[in-house]
Amino acid sequence: MDYAKESLRLHEQWGGKIEVNTRVPVSTKDDLSLAYTPGVAQPCLEIQRDPDKSYTLTRRHNLCAVITDGSAVLGLGDIGPEAGMPVMEGKCVLFKAFADVDAFPLCIRTKDVDEFVHTVYLLSGSFGVAEPQETLPVITPQPEQAPLCLVPGLAFDRKGGRLGYGAGYYDRFLAAYPFLLKIGCALTPFLTDCVPTEPTDQRLDGIATESSLEVWNG
Repeated sequence: MDYAKESLRLHEQWGGKIEVNTRVPVSTKDDLSLAYTPGVAQPCLEIQRDPDKSYTLTRRHNLCAVITDGSAVLGLGDIGPEAGMPVMEGKCVLFKAFADVDAFPLCIRTKDVDEFVHTVYLLSGSFGVAEPQETLPVITPQPEQAPLCLVPGLAFDRKGGRLGYGAGYYDRFLAAYPFLLKIGCALTPFLTDCVPTEPTDQRLDGIATESSLEVWNG
């Protein structure tokens, strides 16, 4: 099969590989009043009092962003954000098909790392991350057994700052085990001068990239 030719034909036929579907009925006036105004004001006020409730009162708990600036798109190189959209849609398809996670593609028109990171940070209130299930077996790390923890993230700086996925799982885990040497895992393009942080964020002790390992503490 000529995958290039057939894929182009199908992409034109599909007109996009993902879409947004409603999860609630909207066939009556009461349905609309519960899903939207005036009823929707109550969950808004609950989230205002406790922002963590946004994970239970909205779809945020199962919504992630697939983000690119179009500079390194799946073997094609720097083709621009719009040209990267078919790949980003494809990644979203994989999230849904294999993990039942709702993913949304965001193609950002900047190659400035700080601007990119800041944009992702500003959008983070809309997205969440699935944490490990409480029913899974948990191994409690001991100093002599697990002195090192590799920490993922969206962006890092060389002061130990890390931009994560917004739920705070790693920060809570690392705070509980302060003896761990905390090493961030990143590709070089995701290193920036300064990552916005919160008071509860745990500072990293170093950073590992595809070409180097830097350890500042430990």
